[in-house]
Amino acid sequence: GKNLALVLVYTTIIFMLSSVMFFSLSIRHEALSVLESAPEIVVQKIMAGRHDLVPIRYADEVRRIRGVKAVKQRLWGYYYHPAAEANFTLMVPSASPPPDGEVSVGRGVLRTWPTHEKGEILLAASDGSVLSFMVSGVFEEETELVASDLILTSEKSFRQLTGMPEGFATDLSVSVRNP
Repeated sequence: GKNLALVLVYTTIIFMLSSVMFFSLSIRHEALSVLESAPEIVVQKIMAGRHDLVPIRYADEVRRIRGVKAVKQRLWGYYYHPAAEANFTLMVPSASPPPDGEVSVGRGVLRTWPTHEKGEILLAASDGSVLSFMVSGVFEEETELVASDLILTSEKSFRQLTGMPEGFATDLSVSVRNP
């Protein structure tokens, strides 16, 4: 009986430790795969301790810094949907954004916020108007950890929704010659 109890206790301890180790390894793996596509440096404007819009002209000043390879503007923000009581990440991709009037969404967006019959989604703009977008793409299940709450749109649609003026970006993404 004592030997059986010891085997049971040791088995439980080993099971728990290996579960924690495998779980932490999988989280580390996912974090590294997400950070692989992250920018090397992010330049943001801070005002009163808060993130503020960056004038796009700052990109020219950053490009002049020795060792800077490329500077890109990034447009992203959060969209609050009151009916779902959820925040979604609204973003303009740097490569091949959807055409104006279309969005690509994560599966989490569709779970919380079903589309209409024609595959359209309605978003309220910052000025109170309602804009209709066709859902042109849904992200694969493999990307759900990162893209579940993501809505990708064009620059024109992003600026209409958020009210962000021309000549400004959310932040700047900087690539350097010597990582």
